[in-house]
Amino acid sequence: MYFKEINIKKKIIYQKMISFLFLITVIAVSSLPSDLSANGQPVYWGGVSFSGNWQERESLYPATSKLLNCETNKICLDDLAREQFINKTFDRFKLNTGKIKAKEVEGLVGVISISNEFFGTYQDWKTKNYFGIGRLFGQFLIYEFNTGKIIQNVPFAVRAVHDQSSPFSEKDKEDLFQRLVLPNTGEANFFDEAYKKSKGLDPINLPGKFTKIGKVDFTKAALDSFLATDEKYFGSKFGQFFESELVGRTDAHFIPMSLGSSTLKNKLQLKFGDRSRELTVPAAAFKVDILVRMAKLFETNRGSQRTICPAVAITLNVASEIDTVTNLKFAIMKDACGVTSSEQKLNMRYRFSRSLFSLLQNMAKQFGMPDPSTEWLAKNAKGNDGKDVKEEIKKLRKEVFDADF
Repeated sequence: MYFKEINIKKKIIYQKMISFLFLITVIAVSSLPSDLSANGQPVYWGGVSFSGNWQERESLYPATSKLLNCETNKICLDDLAREQFINKTFDRFKLNTGKIKAKEVEGLVGVISISNEFFGTYQDWKTKNYFGIGRLFGQFLIYEFNTGKIIQNVPFAVRAVHDQSSPFSEKDKEDLFQRLVLPNTGEANFFDEAYKKSKGLDPINLPGKFTKIGKVDFTKAALDSFLATDEKYFGSKFGQFFESELVGRTDAHFIPMSLGSSTLKNKLQLKFGDRSRELTVPAAAFKVDILVRMAKLFETNRGSQRTICPAVAITLNVASEIDTVTNLKFAIMKDACGVTSSEQKLNMRYRFSRSLFSLLQNMAKQFGMPDPSTEWLAKNAKGNDGKDVKEEIKKLRKEVFDADF
């Protein structure tokens, strides 16, 4: 009887403790700001911008830069973002469209920034139609509004393809890029992709380290093969594509890639419709450099047809501030082959660019795999002087592309 009474008393005490803890939890949750308890960290919406030197917009983003001004355009980027992005629900934060109060000394701002465009075209040898391919590069940035320091960067890219019976005029190119930002065009949408890539972002879960794409250089012979007239901005398009692929396939955190004069002493320039803002870029623990060392066309003819293989070879160098992590060679040849007419004039800038995009994408896939493909490496990672490329990639994944130190 005695032990039974003891157990009853213990049960009553436990029930009171549980009730008390529940009450404390309710009070704690109810005391949080409503937007924080419901959707996580509040982030002020800062608008749509262009990163880089605005004076060089004709080299960086000639089509979409025309959509920045909402006062003179029927279609403008801020209005499109308002329709397609800022009212969405995010997992770990809530976009606040109000103004920052004067008494607030700390807080976060989120912006979408367009960083580059790429346009390529070719003529189909069967239909004789002209195909235009547009790629639009951007990122969702979160920064501290009191310091201007970037704390999160989510790069992404979208692609549109359109065919027509005549070559692409400047107006046709602008229309193609507009299809990437307008809703319900049947193309991948720029703002939808921004939402997909940032939906699960936790703005206060800061990465242990940042990595950056340093540069994409070309040997003179390779640059001549690409028929590129502006090496600086031409290479950046591939660097930003590789950056977005790596972020999408690994746990890596990258700072926005430098665009020549767009960054000065670790500052990133953003141009909005009504203002400009200079942000501070965090220091990078590792730098990834790419050298395109060869671009060569291999071809065979059989009657009216010919098989073309626009091969591209690169060297990837990854280094910390004090030492080289790895130096690896990759190439694409057979995977780049296709059939065309013996009489067709080839647009080699487009052909080699497509090969390089494909090679970088497949490299990112290998870096994102726990066990890289032995078959792919056997074809595309030759000439590495006896290195175990698979183990080198695993080392990269662990040391460089992991979010933690």
